[in-house]
Amino acid sequence: MRINSTQTVEKNNNTIDTRKDLYEATRIVQSILTEKHQKLLNDAIYGLGDCQNEILDIIKDIIRHQKLNVPDMSVEDIAWEIYKYIIGYDVIHDLLLDQDITEICVNGPKEVTYKKNGIRYRAKNIEFKDIKHLEKITERILLTCHSEANEGSPMVDNAWLPDRSRVVINKSSIVPSLGITVNIRRFRDKNFSLDEMEQIGTFKTALQDNVEVIKDEFIDENINKGHSYRQLDFLQDVVRAGATIIISGGTHTGKTTMIRTLASILQDLVPEHEGTGDPESGLRIITIENGPELQLKKYYPDLEVVEMLERDTKYNPIGVEEIYPQVLRMDPDVILVGEIRFPIEAMYTLRVMRSGHQNTMASIHTYDAESCCQELRTKVQSILNVSDKVINNEIVTAVDIIIQLGIVDNKIELTQIAELDLDNNSNILIKDIFARNSNGDTIFNPISRKLAKKLIAKGRKNAKGVERWLK
Repeated sequence: MRINSTQTVEKNNNTIDTRKDLYEATRIVQSILTEKHQKLLNDAIYGLGDCQNEILDIIKDIIRHQKLNVPDMSVEDIAWEIYKYIIGYDVIHDLLLDQDITEICVNGPKEVTYKKNGIRYRAKNIEFKDIKHLEKITERILLTCHSEANEGSPMVDNAWLPDRSRVVINKSSIVPSLGITVNIRRFRDKNFSLDEMEQIGTFKTALQDNVEVIKDEFIDENINKGHSYRQLDFLQDVVRAGATIIISGGTHTGKTTMIRTLASILQDLVPEHEGTGDPESGLRIITIENGPELQLKKYYPDLEVVEMLERDTKYNPIGVEEIYPQVLRMDPDVILVGEIRFPIEAMYTLRVMRSGHQNTMASIHTYDAESCCQELRTKVQSILNVSDKVINNEIVTAVDIIIQLGIVDNKIELTQIAELDLDNNSNILIKDIFARNSNGDTIFNPISRKLAKKLIAKGRKNAKGVERWLK
């Protein structure tokens, strides 16, 4: 039960200030908790351990023992409101519990908005009392994230709550009209199987009437029009063959979820062993992220996974320029990159893909395969003095497949799968394998023989499966 700061109730012909009674109950409970359970309070505020149920039980006991009463509220309701105020995130706490909410925006003390199922809403009856109230909750968020912000360093852009929600905070010196802004990006704690992603409409099927043939030197014109072509089947075949993949998409298009789902295919693959060894051992996977989003070990406990995180701290930060060389010394079979954000990440990711690390996957924030290539080129050229010809060749050599994700009718869809090549002037050619036509139907174009040979040359036992996509 959420009570607005101005809410009152009518009882026995008298107007009773419910908020005042709740405030008094909170004051009493907080005093007793601080006196008798300080360590438990500290552990909860710092996110150490799962203390919520234990503290709620203690609060309920205090309410009953002290005979605290708030009109029209049960003991459970009172305990929950007190818990949120003392330990949780108070007025925005319930928003964080809604699994359909993916973004919460606090714009000063009097405005809260959120995005639910892709649609932004203004939160009704949710506001902070004043800037001091917002400061208190902001500091609690920072404590939980083990981070800090002040007037000398007013921005926090890579902090993480225990539930893997990403936090961005700006303090008054850069948002003077609002005082403080807080953005909390939430990632759905759900792992979709390949079949589930097809069932919910992320993966599409190109039916025989939607198959197109493009006449050029790369495409086999003898395409069999008597079949349907499932994106799911295609992705399984190219991942098993060891394809390097860039996953492109805008905000909230499921890029991380796609990497995690495709990683499920790796469970059944084993490295090509030389001599004797354990034939049952799987691929050694190393992930590189700026925050704990992929969580492969959680979802695939049988995989050998090492999760590497950038450390964006005030003292001795560790970035990708230190992590990538370290990862290459750790004998990875597969490298998964959470997101290419900065030029250094683009440069190292392309190098890793080009150097023979099969199944390397990474995501990038772009809106189609063409803009993905442009962004990669721009990022690399911002730190390396190389020509378009050189970097285009590196991109085409490194990247086997680009997967494009988008929002269609408020649902996430895989809108494009493309391969890359160069024309005679060393410009990048985007060759659609799956794409949406002007009617919104999914079309299929056979892969080039060049791509098929490239994947088969990787030497995976499963690579022959890509040949069926030639015709």
